[in-house]
Amino acid sequence: MALGVAMPEVDFDRTVIGVEYPVIEALPVTAQLMIDFARVLGEDPIYWDEEAARRGRYGGLVAVPTFCTLFNFRFVSGGGPDLKFPYGTQTLEGGQSVENYVPIRPGDTLRATTKIKDVFAKTGRAGTMLFIMHEDSFYNQRGEKVSTVIRTLIRR
Repeated sequence: MALGVAMPEVDFDRTVIGVEYPVIEALPVTAQLMIDFARVLGEDPIYWDEEAARRGRYGGLVAVPTFCTLFNFRFVSGGGPDLKFPYGTQTLEGGQSVENYVPIRPGDTLRATTKIKDVFAKTGRAGTMLFIMHEDSFYNQRGEKVSTVIRTLIRR
């Protein structure tokens, strides 16, 4: 953004920023779900071939690094906070980043939380767009954080 250009102000419920909301209480992870996801992505055989996985660094099947992005649709369709936006009728995917901590294995049960990390507006050729950054955290049945997904939605 050029110096001297004012950022548009958009009114919404700012009290929800940073508040964590549970969105998935128990999501069983099966080997077949992990294998199907890895194959669709064209991943290395260590993520979908059990023999190759046994010879790999983890000694068995683990989920691909982007596995938790598979569940983001659940958040968009009703999970998490309502920002009460009086703005925009279209929502677009603006990107995702993933950080992993503990491997996800078949038999794990995940739970997830989400929170609004940031909201900001930008004006471009198409007009004002609102950027909503979500931070989704995934935990296994032992309470270990397995992954964080930062996703950006764009409203216009």
